[in-house]
Amino acid sequence: LLNRRSMISTSEELNPRAELGSTKNIVWCAPATRAYIILSPFVRNPNAIGISSNRIAAMLTDAVIELNEHLERFGDGVLSEAPGLIYTFTGIQGDRRSDLDITQRVGKRISYAVLRAVLSAMYEAMSRDSFRAAAFSIWVGTEQVGTGKLS
Repeated sequence: LLNRRSMISTSEELNPRAELGSTKNIVWCAPATRAYIILSPFVRNPNAIGISSNRIAAMLTDAVIELNEHLERFGDGVLSEAPGLIYTFTGIQGDRRSDLDITQRVGKRISYAVLRAVLSAMYEAMSRDSFRAAAFSIWVGTEQVGTGKLS
């Protein structure tokens, strides 16, 4: 099996990013895909107090590993045909909990491969800015396909 910490690369491939009008928003592209995220880190989040950015990084890594395992076993496909909450992942550190929730927009479909790419991009963005909580939108090309929350 692969080393858990080598699953998400910190390569130089992720240069296509730009600050938006607000200093709170970050655009981050997933490498080798048309997918990207627009992140709005939370300045203050009571749920994130006591959760280290390393724990959030580990949680995102674990989520990517889970998606990799699914892709290896079953191949790619959509997570759900229905709109709404389609993916959740929880990380625990001591008595603190972090949640990752992904919601799909009406009429859109998010595949396992796209979600894996988006979470890898989030890991890279989080590594740069060390935030512990964020809201984000998920884009493929010019279409917003979903939203998410890391809290």
